[in-house]
Amino acid sequence: MSSVIDSLKQQLQEIPEINSAEVLNSVLCLKELSGQTQLEGKWIQLTNVCKILGDAARTETVRTPLGNARVIEDLATLLQRVPSEETDFHIQALRVLGNMCFDHEDNRKHVKDSGVISTISPFFQSRKKELLPFICGFYLNSSMDYAPIQSQLSECGAAKSLIELMDPDTGITDDNCVTMCMKILDGITSNEEARKMVADTFAVKILVKRLVYELKCLEHLDMLDSLACSLLEIIMDDDILQNEIVDLGVLDELLDFLENTTIETGLAKEEKETLGEIKKAVMRLVVYALSTDSKMDELFNDQYLLSRLMKMMTNPVDVVHQCAAYALGNLARSDEHCIELVEKYKLSKHLLDLFQHTENATFQYAILGCLKHLCLPKANKPLIGNENCIQIVSSTLDQSKDMLKRNQFLSIGIIKLLCTGNYKNAVKVIDEGVLSLIVSFIKRVDDPAAKSEATRVITNVIKAIWVEEDSKDLRTKLLESDAIKPIVELVCTTQFDVLKNDGIMALNLVFSNKHYLSFMAPLFPLLTTDDYDMNGQKMSFVTCMSNDICESKLPVQIKCNICVLLCQIIEAASLVEQRDVIELIKTRCLNRLKLMKPDDVLQTYISTLTNALETDQKIRVCVRKRPLNKSEMLAKEKDIAQMSGMRTIDILEPKVKLDLTQYVEPHSFTFDNVFDSNISNRTIYQKTTRPLVDYMFEGGKSTCFAFGQTGSGKTYTMLDPKHGLYTLAVMDIFRLLNKGRYAHLAVWVGYYEIYQGHLYDLLNKRKKLIPRDDGKGNVVIAGLKEVRVHDVDTLMEVCSFGSRERTTNKTMTNQSSSRSHAILQICLKQSTNNKPYGKLNFIDLAGSERGTDRGHNTDAKVRMEGAEINRSLLALKECIRALDQDQKHASFRGSKLTMVLRDSFIGNSKTCMIATISPNSSNSDHTLNTLRYANRIKEFRGESDSRLVDTHVEDAEAMDIEEEEEEGQPRRITKEHIKIFLDQHWVEIHESEEYLKIAKEMVNDINSAAMDSLEFYNKYRSYLTSLNSLLEKKLSVIHHLQDKIKEELCSDDE
Repeated sequence: MSSVIDSLKQQLQEIPEINSAEVLNSVLCLKELSGQTQLEGKWIQLTNVCKILGDAARTETVRTPLGNARVIEDLATLLQRVPSEETDFHIQALRVLGNMCFDHEDNRKHVKDSGVISTISPFFQSRKKELLPFICGFYLNSSMDYAPIQSQLSECGAAKSLIELMDPDTGITDDNCVTMCMKILDGITSNEEARKMVADTFAVKILVKRLVYELKCLEHLDMLDSLACSLLEIIMDDDILQNEIVDLGVLDELLDFLENTTIETGLAKEEKETLGEIKKAVMRLVVYALSTDSKMDELFNDQYLLSRLMKMMTNPVDVVHQCAAYALGNLARSDEHCIELVEKYKLSKHLLDLFQHTENATFQYAILGCLKHLCLPKANKPLIGNENCIQIVSSTLDQSKDMLKRNQFLSIGIIKLLCTGNYKNAVKVIDEGVLSLIVSFIKRVDDPAAKSEATRVITNVIKAIWVEEDSKDLRTKLLESDAIKPIVELVCTTQFDVLKNDGIMALNLVFSNKHYLSFMAPLFPLLTTDDYDMNGQKMSFVTCMSNDICESKLPVQIKCNICVLLCQIIEAASLVEQRDVIELIKTRCLNRLKLMKPDDVLQTYISTLTNALETDQKIRVCVRKRPLNKSEMLAKEKDIAQMSGMRTIDILEPKVKLDLTQYVEPHSFTFDNVFDSNISNRTIYQKTTRPLVDYMFEGGKSTCFAFGQTGSGKTYTMLDPKHGLYTLAVMDIFRLLNKGRYAHLAVWVGYYEIYQGHLYDLLNKRKKLIPRDDGKGNVVIAGLKEVRVHDVDTLMEVCSFGSRERTTNKTMTNQSSSRSHAILQICLKQSTNNKPYGKLNFIDLAGSERGTDRGHNTDAKVRMEGAEINRSLLALKECIRALDQDQKHASFRGSKLTMVLRDSFIGNSKTCMIATISPNSSNSDHTLNTLRYANRIKEFRGESDSRLVDTHVEDAEAMDIEEEEEEGQPRRITKEHIKIFLDQHWVEIHESEEYLKIAKEMVNDINSAAMDSLEFYNKYRSYLTSLNSLLEKKLSVIHHLQDKIKEELCSDDE
């Protein structure tokens, strides 16, 4: 102790402003008496000692020595023992503590550790007016900017006592005391921990009463400023406390203050600034009071309040119209409220006017926030768009405003919402230069959130524009801009599934429309270059999409959408000869897709994408194997058709040698797809016919054939009423029509057959029809009855009716064999003018057969049917093969079948043939003939697999197209028979005539040349070479015809 006193004495002696000896003796006296057990009669002495120390502590240099001497701890001990009536001691002790803590953090720590804060708190209960100012003074000096004591004040209840003193009805009237209370509370409310302990409805009620009281007199501006700010801190994060302001019924008084209080010109500068801050704080109180969900409907339905706020919107005083804008923004948080505020009160127009007339970036931010709420309801989008909102708010996207990123972000959000599903607003974005501002913004900002939000503006514009038919110019402008690259980048780089899918859907629209192919060329490099950073590695869009399908944990639907997008890109790329794009997709995806084992939904889309990659899609040839039937199983027939992967089928043909030894000769064929007997019609549909449906909706002409031996399952595959490909297609057609994008289209159905070279309407009492050319490359079936259908059931009924009218007959292989080619024609037409849009033909070809299949006793009619069927199948094969090999000319006059289908083969068309085969060994020759026919239709170019071509049988043998005879039965040659023979071999005869014509032209050319000229020599050499080739072809045809003629003569002799 002596060392402490010695140090104190030395320090005090160095302070000239005080009587060091008097202060030292007072400290010694204080320490001595604080250690005594009996203090009765000594409180006057202690009071005098404290008065000396309190006076001394007013000198700044004295506070540290007194604190080091533990004067605070001694006083804390005495204050715990002093009787309540010793008010003078209380006052002087508080003076010492308050003065020692003034601007002295070390002494405040002594106060905190001594526990004196809680010791003094009960003194409030005495309500002694002379004591209260000293309590407040001590609490103020000790807690100023010192959070630990602020928390202690809240914990011990002192803060609540201070609040009670603020009640204008029952509290103190001493202005200085009130001001000190307010400053203490101001410190407490700025401390989050301390504030939470006092923030309750009791505090809010009293402080609001005091606020209203002070606003009326405006005498203590500093205190009023602290009061408003403290109250704001208390209610800011608590809906219940915000509601308390409304329940107290003081909103009108607060609004009156804002509207009616003016800042007088006679006020000092500081007073003007303080009054301005008070008005801002009161404005914020009102805004917070109107922000709770629980009170939103109640306040919105208060017509007086709503009208007053709308009137305040036109007030020229900043704080008044700002308050109204903020408050109305809080009430605009439901669709019903937003719609009424826009339609009835024209709030959006007022907000846009304010936005244009203020330079206050913070207020602009508030306006934009309110506008964004108003833009959410669909009904508001056209109204706000017509108020020039897009053009006004887009001004924030100028590069000069890049410092105001919050405002830019909100502006982008507003434009995005206004373009969502609204065509006219999307037009404004493109035509008014806003799109270029957005694209420029995306290019120069680094913030991922801002870039993605801006990119979504573009995706919304695309969605809105692409659903409108008459938007060619707008689509062109969009494709000519740099707007697609941000979408590609978003899809590649975003970590959010919803954003990725949004971009994918927009790109699907862009690549789905094949009318803008000329503008798509610049888009393909965006897909193939390694420009996009994925986890530190540069990748192309194609690679990213491959990873998303094969590796990512994206939702299945998004993966399906990616598959659709890649199919769209493949098709577009093929149309503009961007083969490198297709090859890249194939390289990145094909093998990975084949290794995947996804669920059924995704598998459908992956199969479609795989198919698109494995073929150019102009002509597709697939094979379907039916299961063994009951009779074949009873006969213990073997299944000789074995699958080898997804594209190859092996036929194990049973053979017998000359020595009667049995053996198996294998044959392998590869097609676009091979379907085993357990594959459902739906799976086959997804891989073969569904792309044709989609193509029809793109304005194309599609054709799906079923071909095969009688009884191999053609009609079941194609026209089964429950599972047929046309049934599944019809369901998808009407599902697509129900989408808004295709609402302008209608479905028309025609159904006819080709029998014996003539056309018959199956929907109109088998009326005979005539195919004609309309001069525009389209085949028109004159007289064909077309029925408009509105739903799936009606279309099915129409098809069922037509199927019953079809020609059938009995053969050895089938009790009810189709003897005609049936063509179900589904057309999409414009609803308004019936203008053709797209077409899909389903063709169930009559079964291919040989004469022996008809039986020995078959009549001439059945033989004639077979001859016509085989002739038309040969002509069809030659047409399709010519088209697949990109030959410049393909003859469609070989049969009525090819004539009526001409417009489905050329131009904007796609064709898929499904060859159906029987797997039983007794039908091996039929099966091989069908597969050879299919193989000739589409020769797979550029493949090294030796199994692809089975060359040891000629086409004629493969189809077994010949005019068979009835064995052992003589027949009479008639004109009709000759006509049938000539009709059947019209193609061969016509080709022979063509060869003769070419040879004659060559001779004429040579005769016209000078005998001694170089021209003559060259032409002569060319003629010899060509003639040699020509004669070989001609001899082949002639020999074939000779065989036919000999057979005819033999049959005649017999």
